[in-house]
Amino acid sequence: MALTTNPTMPTSEEAAPAQEALSPSQLRGLESLRDDLNRLYGSATQRLNEIADKVFDEIFDGDVAEGLSPNKSSSARYRVLMTMCGTSLLVDRVQLSRASRIGALNHHFAGRPWTRLPWSIKVELLPLLGNDGDVKRLSGAIAAAGKASATVTSIRQWVAEHLPDDEKSSRGKPKALSMTAASKILSGGRQLKLVTARRLVALRLRRMGNSAVNTAVADIDLTIKSLTQLREELTET
Repeated sequence: MALTTNPTMPTSEEAAPAQEALSPSQLRGLESLRDDLNRLYGSATQRLNEIADKVFDEIFDGDVAEGLSPNKSSSARYRVLMTMCGTSLLVDRVQLSRASRIGALNHHFAGRPWTRLPWSIKVELLPLLGNDGDVKRLSGAIAAAGKASATVTSIRQWVAEHLPDDEKSSRGKPKALSMTAASKILSGGRQLKLVTARRLVALRLRRMGNSAVNTAVADIDLTIKSLTQLREELTET
């Protein structure tokens, strides 16, 4: 069964005060508008799926594993297409990444309930793939998303409760990390783009001895891995 939204208004307790401020005719008008928007979104979903299927077919040649990979750098065509995002290509990198993965899932689940889900629900289910692109985790989610009572909010909650343990920890909200602190972390990398800054750091570490150098190298490797994961999270989802 295809996913449908709750046909009643309001859809949450927070909406009740606003509903009470509207006349019956205004409420009927909003219900009609909602139905029109849902029909238009249904048409948009079809177009978005066409985009996803085309990206997958043209870039990944039917290779589902490559299309679902969180790191698609092995595909030269995908890398080049990413450089077009936001300029000559009228989608951004996040949208392109979603399209490639949903296109791969459309191919993998061809003819099954997944293909009938709205685009917004498919997007909400993507985190269940985890870092390893495991499609098996999606089976229960697709069944839950196909229920008539399912909504974007309920599926988002379902996904949060069923994420792989490693994904739950990686998606946890950082404690006491302000935007200023985050900016300082990233600014350190920008400073190291300068040759003089790198040479100064290297000189000081060498003066501290081999132990300090080895520790620094290990820390750099971990930082590279963490920053690579951060980049993927920023561009993939």
